[in-house]
Amino acid sequence: MPNFHFIPALSDPQQEDNWQGEIGLITDVVDRYLSEQGDDVAREGYLCGSPGMINACIDVLTKHKITEEKIYYDKFG
Repeated sequence: MPNFHFIPALSDPQQEDNWQGEIGLITDVVDRYLSEQGDDVAREGYLCGSPGMINACIDVLTKHKITEEKIYYDKFG
């Protein structure tokens, strides 16, 4: 997967975490990232997490023209 991008994010990092990555709700992080990248019809989405988070992320991905047929997920929790 040469074009795979893994973007870790913490919604509420503590100062002692010394976190250097993205901060915010994952839906906001994904929305911001995809807005910066522009639309790409070849995009796919891979998600895992709670049902509520997955559903919210699917909404963000489809907003950016990633069809549900190209969104793969595992809901747990």
